[in-house]
Amino acid sequence: MLLATLPWDSMPVRALWRYLGPHWTTGTQQNDLLDILSDRITAQPALAEQLQVKGLALSAKIIEAAATQNATTYKTAQTFQWIQNLGEEVVHGRKGVLTIHNLGEDNQHWVAIVIDGKHETIHYGNSYGTNMPFELLDAYQWWLSQHALSPFAIKKLPITSQEDASLCGFLSHNSLDHFAFPDAVPLIVSLGIQAARMKTFLLMAECIVDQVYFKNDCK
Repeated sequence: MLLATLPWDSMPVRALWRYLGPHWTTGTQQNDLLDILSDRITAQPALAEQLQVKGLALSAKIIEAAATQNATTYKTAQTFQWIQNLGEEVVHGRKGVLTIHNLGEDNQHWVAIVIDGKHETIHYGNSYGTNMPFELLDAYQWWLSQHALSPFAIKKLPITSQEDASLCGFLSHNSLDHFAFPDAVPLIVSLGIQAARMKTFLLMAECIVDQVYFKNDCK
C-alpha cells in the first residue's frame, strides 16, 4: 500500500532504492536525514536549547572561509554571516552542532562531526576508524579560532565500524542520532544493518507521503 501511494514521478521517490542493498546515499538523502534529525531535536525544547543540526553546506562554507585566512573578510562578507553567527552560538552560547561531511572526490566517504561548545571539543566519527584529515581539522579550528581564545580538543565520536563500502552514510547518521539520543538510539550492530536500511527506507517513504498528501513535516 505504501509503494502504491508514493508519487513515483518525483526524484526523491525514484532515489529511494539507494536506501536498500549495497548502495551509496546521495548528498540530498543525507540532508534529508539530517532534516529529520533536526525535527526530532526541535520537538524536545530542552534538547533544542543545547543542540542544532546543520546540513552538508556547513563544512563546505567553513572550508571556504578558512581558505581566505582573512579574519576581516570572514567578519564582513555577507556569504560568511551565517557561519559567523553560528560560531558565536557555539563558543559563547556553548551550543552543540551536528553535521555530516563528505571527504571529497578522491575519497567518497561520509563522516560525522559534532562541535561541542560547552566542552570546547570537536567530535569526529569515521566508520573506518581514521582520524580527522588535517585539512578539515585545520579549517574547523580556524573557524572556531575567530570566536574562541584556544583550540578545541579533538575526540573520536562513537560510530560502528564499516564492513561494507556503502555503509558510511548510514553509520555516520546513526552516530549523530546516538549522540543526540544516547538512551533511545543505540549504535547499529553489524547484524542489524539490513534492518536499519529497511527502517530508513520506510521512514523516508512515509515522510514523502506525509509531505505530499498531508503537508506535514517529517519527525
